[in-house]
Amino acid sequence: MPATHYTRAPHLLIVAALAALSCSSEPAVESQDSAGHEQVATAGAPTDNLADAKEKSGPKGDPNSMIEKGSRVKMTYQAKDEKGEVVDSSPEKGPIQFVVGKGQLQPSVEAMLMGMKIGQNKTFSVENAYGEHDPTKTGKMDKKVLPEGTGVGNNVKLVQGYYVPVIGVDEHHVIIDINHPLAGQTITFEVTIEDVINPTKSG
Repeated sequence: MPATHYTRAPHLLIVAALAALSCSSEPAVESQDSAGHEQVATAGAPTDNLADAKEKSGPKGDPNSMIEKGSRVKMTYQAKDEKGEVVDSSPEKGPIQFVVGKGQLQPSVEAMLMGMKIGQNKTFSVENAYGEHDPTKTGKMDKKVLPEGTGVGNNVKLVQGYYVPVIGVDEHHVIIDINHPLAGQTITFEVTIEDVINPTKSG
């Protein structure tokens, strides 16, 4: 199987985005590099825009607020694989932002964050943090929009910034593996909670 290329951290929030690709859909093509070696496919975007993740001001939440279902959380993190190599981290521009329970993170990761407060740090390991590897998770791309000769042994690049392997070819399409590159692995996270805003509870 072709090696996975981490040209940019495949952030935690992308797990939900990959669900937009399926066997019956054809990912739309956005661009191709000048050499014709990469193909960029679009997938569903996370609910929260990472470009909005960094705030110039300090935390807006109550310092005593604890993470719960519905909390809007800002978090910096570093993720290491089973070999201890850093394979993912929060963007350089600032913390990631997500709402607990909205499917933006794996439930197993969210469970480890429950009860944490602003400024707290935590290190923990999670099995299948980026989902289980599912051999049925494939997508199709029309051969017409790909460089001639693209096939098994090549990689195509998603707009999220990382590559996925071509695992098959039929008459009109190439078939890609759309599992997250870290699917099926036990990942160790080092996280810092930057902000927690809990939903307003009515009386």
